[in-house]
Amino acid sequence: MQLAIFPEIHIQFLYEPHPEEILISIREPHQVDLNPHGTFAAIYHLKIYDLAESVVHPQRGSMPAMSLEHAIDLLRFVCQYWPTHQRFTIHCAAGISRSPAIAMALSELFKGAPSSAVIRQRHPHFNPHVYQLLLQAARTCSSYAVA
Repeated sequence: MQLAIFPEIHIQFLYEPHPEEILISIREPHQVDLNPHGTFAAIYHLKIYDLAESVVHPQRGSMPAMSLEHAIDLLRFVCQYWPTHQRFTIHCAAGISRSPAIAMALSELFKGAPSSAVIRQRHPHFNPHVYQLLLQAARTCSSYAVA
């Protein structure tokens, strides 16, 4: 499995995906789905804020963080395309927190993925909440632990 992490602007305007590449697109819930520059084989849209827990903001209202249900749904999507599609690209707004957390978890769960230590070294500010929830989801649904 090949994992690539990019900021949103790169996917939106510059990136030319491989025809069999899968995109995991992470945006905030109030944003419309990203319209990528190139064509991906499939796109998963994850709508979460970059938070450790959901909060209620005085002006914005409910601001959901990633939940166990989000994590299980994301793993179902990845399992649907793995191993027939080996290239997964993950983006969030800046490519610093949410997307590296997902890449790290996937690297630990799927054979042939890059080392999570390498991802952690390149992206030290990953969101630990997102990372832990994906690992918890894999333990909850043992069929997702494929590494």
